[in-house]
Amino acid sequence: SFSPKYSYLDYLNTKKTYTQTQVKDSLGNYSFFNDNALENMHVNKETFKLKAVYEIKIDSFNSLKFTGKLNSYKTESQSYRTSVNTNQSGKLNNTSLRDLNTNSDKLAYSGNILFKHKFKKVRRTFSLSADWNVLDNNSMSLLKSDNEIYKDNIISFSQKFDQQKEYDKNTKQLLAKAVFTEPLGKKYSLQLDYEVSIGNGKSN
Repeated sequence: SFSPKYSYLDYLNTKKTYTQTQVKDSLGNYSFFNDNALENMHVNKETFKLKAVYEIKIDSFNSLKFTGKLNSYKTESQSYRTSVNTNQSGKLNNTSLRDLNTNSDKLAYSGNILFKHKFKKVRRTFSLSADWNVLDNNSMSLLKSDNEIYKDNIISFSQKFDQQKEYDKNTKQLLAKAVFTEPLGKKYSLQLDYEVSIGNGKSN
């Protein structure tokens, strides 16, 4: 059997947020902080999945099955956000501009081999399997922001960011398992299994 799947999403999202915060001082007077924010986001998501299965019946007692999977994910997103914070009289407290771009890629692939043996005795079986899994994940983001704090409608402090972040992660795993079942009666059976797993991973 062979089954590929592909999907693509492309969407825009606009979000408006209004937040009011009330602060009480030692004299019992309240101050109000009003925050108006607008965020525009554009996202692209692309997904590709592939699964293949091949099974061989060697004879009436033995069979062999191969399974392979491949999953690929790619995401691109852009976000632009502006916000203005004012007090109860309408004077500026602070403003913020943020431009964020993110690209991420994830690739996962795995393989499995399963061998099954049936004995002449009913419900007595033996199986041997091996799994191999690999995951690659990397992303990069670019952030630019401009934040300003005001006092009496005059800029008292300014903070600017221009950052680039890169992330890379890789994991590998190999697993082998042997299972033996022995019937103990019509309702019960005994299962013995042994499993070995080796894993390796790194991230930057």
